[in-house]
Amino acid sequence: MVTVKTHPNSHNARNQFYETDLEEDIRLIRWLMKSVGLWSSKSENSSQGNLISFIVCTLVNVAVVVPFFVQLFFIEEDVRKQVESVPPFIGFIIGEAKYFCILNRKRDVCSYIDRISEDWRNARMKPDREIMLQSGKFCRQLTRTCMIIMYTGTVSYAIIVPHLSGESDKSNNVTTRKLSFPCYYYVFDVSPSPNYEIIYVVQITCVVVTITLYSVACALTAKLVFHICAQCRIVRSLFKNIIDGDGQQDLSFNERWSYAIKAHLRVLRFVNDVVSVLKGICLTELLGCSTVACFVGFDVILNLQENNVGGFVICSLIFISYILNLFVYCFISEQLTHQCSVIGEAAYEIDWYRLPPRKASEIILILAICNVPVKLTAGKVSELSMTVFCDVSVGITIFLCLT
Repeated sequence: MVTVKTHPNSHNARNQFYETDLEEDIRLIRWLMKSVGLWSSKSENSSQGNLISFIVCTLVNVAVVVPFFVQLFFIEEDVRKQVESVPPFIGFIIGEAKYFCILNRKRDVCSYIDRISEDWRNARMKPDREIMLQSGKFCRQLTRTCMIIMYTGTVSYAIIVPHLSGESDKSNNVTTRKLSFPCYYYVFDVSPSPNYEIIYVVQITCVVVTITLYSVACALTAKLVFHICAQCRIVRSLFKNIIDGDGQQDLSFNERWSYAIKAHLRVLRFVNDVVSVLKGICLTELLGCSTVACFVGFDVILNLQENNVGGFVICSLIFISYILNLFVYCFISEQLTHQCSVIGEAAYEIDWYRLPPRKASEIILILAICNVPVKLTAGKVSELSMTVFCDVSVGITIFLCLT
């Protein structure tokens, strides 16, 4: 993959601000992917750093999730505590699933980042650059908002819950300290110091790693899709100005027509590739987040009935973060569908009677292609759209009302 620092063709870039624009556009996603060992670059020797990040993330997750699994399904007998422990356990599984989905398609993801670099380098005119800057800015704002809400809710849970749930044994005047997540370590006892402090820190670290994996998946999805949306808007402008031109008087009509068609086909290929690589992430998001939201919503109701203000606030933040995360994916898919369809609208609005007969007939093919809706899909289970989000929200509400 090509980075902004040492691109071999940077001196031939049409966009004179290519390096600065690309650096600003991919800085966040690059930092997130580097932190979990998913970033790859031809100009950077990142294999050693990726290996270290992968080992650290794996060890931290294994050190928490495996004892958590043993305690939850083999040791714990209290049904109430089992129900309370299910959401964080599923949350860890979702994070790992997203991680391996991206890891499995790592080369494809890196090649898509390279395509983004090429699009920035070949930005034709100032309006094209402004469209891409606007799209990138909105993408970063959306990603940061999701990250803040997710980190706030989950890290607060990992830090505060042990301090809210300490149980005192009055007969021996001893306080039994609880961890954020129940765990069973056969080798040693967790209660005495410094074992408790070590596991406490490891669990917080595991939460941070897991939410980072969520953030990587969300940021990657948003970056790829909103970049496609920007390219769709650029292609739309090409078709709108296909007859009279758009300031590039050195291009003939046939050259403008050929350029617009090639740009449209390139966007379509990019869409198909991105939908294919994101379907695993979207599947875990749809199934996992809806399941966790049901259990966390149940915990919110229980804390409210017991007047547990701290637990109610923290569980509410986590519930909102999962619902918001699912909403973002559905919103992104909806934007992809809309922006791909506006190309067809631009083609429909062409003054076809001013075109040569052969060119006018080709508009029919463009309209036929644009009439096929483009959506992110959750595997082969469902599409992601605002309609699906509303259906899931209604299902979660009905589940909470019945419980």
